Amino acid sequence: MERFSPLGISWRPYHLERVTNAISHIINNSALIRFGFTSSDKTLEITSHSNSYQTITAYLVSAITYLPHAVIGKFDSAIQLETYGPIYDYIWICCIGVIVSELSIMIICAYKSIENLYIGPATFIIFLSSPWSYRMMLGPWNEVPFLGFYLLSLLLFWKRLKIAGIASYFIAGLISWLWSLIISFFFILEYILSQIFSGRRQRDLNLLPQGFQSKKERMIYIMIGIIPTLIHFSSLTIARLSDTIVRNTGSSGINRIGLDSLGNIHHGGILAAMQFLGGNRLSVCLDKGYTHGLYELSGKIGLYNCGLSIIGMLCLSLVSVVGIIFLAKRKRETLWAFIPLAWTFLSFCMLFQQSLAVHLLGHSFIFSYFFALGMIGIIKIVASKLSSRIVNQIIFSMPCVIGVIITSARVSYLTGVNG
Repeated sequence: MERFSPLGISWRPYHLERVTNAISHIINNSALIRFGFTSSDKTLEITSHSNSYQTITAYLVSAITYLPHAVIGKFDSAIQLETYGPIYDYIWICCIGVIVSELSIMIICAYKSIENLYIGPATFIIFLSSPWSYRMMLGPWNEVPFLGFYLLSLLLFWKRLKIAGIASYFIAGLISWLWSLIISFFFILEYILSQIFSGRRQRDLNLLPQGFQSKKERMIYIMIGIIPTLIHFSSLTIARLSDTIVRNTGSSGINRIGLDSLGNIHHGGILAAMQFLGGNRLSVCLDKGYTHGLYELSGKIGLYNCGLSIIGMLCLSLVSVVGIIFLAKRKRETLWAFIPLAWTFLSFCMLFQQSLAVHLLGHSFIFSYFFALGMIGIIKIVASKLSSRIVNQIIFSMPCVIGVIITSARVSYLTGVNG
């Protein structure tokens, strides 16, 4: 990818500027940092009042996300950040890929089976080569560390390292309070419905991680996901009431849903929200210069195959969703490892349609987990139908995995200049 992809694998200029601004406010100990925030704005809009109060207007982001980059930038100039910042992100994304591989081994096959020698690396490569992972190399969003710490908590719970798992889940919530809040809402809703339909068999589903099966443990797990939200809004409230009033310039929740006004041109409904399934927008085919030579054979071929690549990626994504459904039916003892996050991601897509359509590159990174898991799952299920021998299953699945990787790389090549 570094050699042949048009954008390479380095940070995009806009992301470097965003990180540089955020860590500058952290290192210089701006008024925002004492409330747990920083800003991607280069300069803060500060208004002084006659009563010695100040008002800071800025786009606020959680400071915890940029702490590792701040450590890197503390020792040298922006040149070192530009060099070593992306390396840190590469390592982090690769670590997430390793965690995804471990979880796929746990979910799909017996952990001590010889098959894990193939399942693990295949899942890792599919995850790392997916367009959603590639775009996060160019400009990582909060979803990257959130997914990493959340999946790490699941792995730690599975290893029966409960305290470490709780700490990892709590850090994930601090990084992105919204995702952890929706996860907690899922378990609250599941508990309420289980009480209403208490006459049915409730032991059929195992949606909580290992070690959280009692009512008390359930409440603890739910509160772990809610506390970061309370911290976030408490910090905002304190910031607004302090001698340095802080105002966030970020768009409102109703705007991100897309129902603030008819003038919200970025709201394209469900189809716009779900276009991430293609790995890229179809509009990138119009930006590649193919239309300029549309009356020439090369222009027609380029536009045609660009569209086919994205549509092919859409088909693979839908196949991976089918794989997740099959895994949910066949591996009910491991539902806790993917169903709560799948419901959370689906709810986010359906609720914040405008936000997902606009910020396609960031929010959709969560899907890379389901893509890798579902794709390997469906390939494994089909291969097992053709032969009961594991060696034959591996031989059959190899061309399928190679095809998925090449298609993912092709769609990644189409990524636009801003990621």
